[in-house]
Amino acid sequence: MLKFRFLLILFLGLISNFVSSQNQNDALRYSQTFFGGTTRSISMGGAFGAVGGDMSCLGANPAGIAIYRFSELAITPAFSSISTEGTYLGKMLTDNRYNFNINNLGFVVTYNADDEGTGWMNANFGIAYNHIAAFQRNIVIEGVNPNSSMLDYFMYNSDGTDPKSLSSMYEGIIYDCYLIDRVDTTKNIYGHPLYGVYGEKQRKTMQQGGSIGEFDFSFGANYRHMLFIGGTFGVQSIKYTSNSIYKEFDVDDKVNLDNFSFEEYLTTTGVGLNFKFGMIYKPIEFVRVGAAIHTPTFCPMHDEFETRASARFNRAPLGTTQLGPFEAPNDKNLATFDYDITAPFRAIGSVAFLYQKIGLISLDYEFVDYSTARLRADDGDFFTENEAIQNQFTQASNIRAGAELLLGDFRIRGGFALYGNPYNSQENRQKMTRQSISGGFGFNNQNFFLDIGFITTSWKESHFLYDVSQNQTPTESILSTRENKILITFGLRL
Repeated sequence: MLKFRFLLILFLGLISNFVSSQNQNDALRYSQTFFGGTTRSISMGGAFGAVGGDMSCLGANPAGIAIYRFSELAITPAFSSISTEGTYLGKMLTDNRYNFNINNLGFVVTYNADDEGTGWMNANFGIAYNHIAAFQRNIVIEGVNPNSSMLDYFMYNSDGTDPKSLSSMYEGIIYDCYLIDRVDTTKNIYGHPLYGVYGEKQRKTMQQGGSIGEFDFSFGANYRHMLFIGGTFGVQSIKYTSNSIYKEFDVDDKVNLDNFSFEEYLTTTGVGLNFKFGMIYKPIEFVRVGAAIHTPTFCPMHDEFETRASARFNRAPLGTTQLGPFEAPNDKNLATFDYDITAPFRAIGSVAFLYQKIGLISLDYEFVDYSTARLRADDGDFFTENEAIQNQFTQASNIRAGAELLLGDFRIRGGFALYGNPYNSQENRQKMTRQSISGGFGFNNQNFFLDIGFITTSWKESHFLYDVSQNQTPTESILSTRENKILITFGLRL
């Protein structure tokens, strides 16, 4: 048995997925961005790659800025309600979170050229902020686990290591709280109070926050109202926070350990840079065809990470002099990390059909290969993590469709978006497709416009509370999240 546990050390070290380590999960989190922008674009599913003439196109297909005929100023506040349902070991719990943000803010300035036979009709410049990813949600997971404990993970990872050399962020603080101890001091083999006596109530609560917003600096030109070209320099502002508290309770008083907790607090900030180029061609009056490419986004990142552990025993454990109930010290440790993430290249193809005084129909197809994301650092090679990115992630297709009906100055809109699963077919632990349904209406005249819209987005994903050995049941929970968002855009034409 001791030999078997000792052989598990390498395996568990490779599959550790605690939040502090920069790994494939971080690369995916900052690579998955979604359409942001005005209420009009979101109400139509974000399918604006060939439509243009909207602030959102600065971050999708910058050629759309060349379609503007007038200068414009717009702002889009948004309110979101996010509900996450966590199912674990047959028990389901739900938690909610609410959020207010600015989904879009920007302006476009047009310059109409004198017609001197050059064919270039106008040149436009714009600056816009678009909210392209949100991380806000609260999660609660609870269940009674008859097969394992998180202390198994710390125990196996400690085997073969002298107590003085244990990780200060993980096994070290668990050891200091008397939650693991050596059962063989010669080979440094560890045990813990719950080993082989499972059935504890396990609970994990998480508060996640932050977002990705992009500032787009765009330029576009219009050639004979047939060919529109544009480029955008994008600057992403990235922030992610995650506060998680994991607890186990001996509800049946089977052992001396009454309960313990392990907490993780992470704050990540970064700035990403990319460039986008796009074009829209109008072969006939009511058809527009668009194409755009987004370079990889290069993101220097900074992590501030803290772990804490505490425990309560019914009687003081061996090695202490205290009598009666014993509270282990709330031990904690702090660390910072600096590294780089390269998010994948994107390509977008679009088509739109515009019928004068009737409305329009539009469709976008986006290709992104998540397996090309990379982690880099000056003081590490990230070989294992980048290999996991290549093995676990794959190419994905994102489809967005939308329609708008004109009723004089009044508009009615609807849209749909489907974001493909970034995990390859061999990665059975994870499946994460997203779908959005949206709609709205607006009023538009020559001087100003007002749009109101909504979007509901839902997705499912697997979350593992901790890693287990090969002969134990995985600690998988299923998280089902739904975000409902209401947006209002106020715009002026100058």
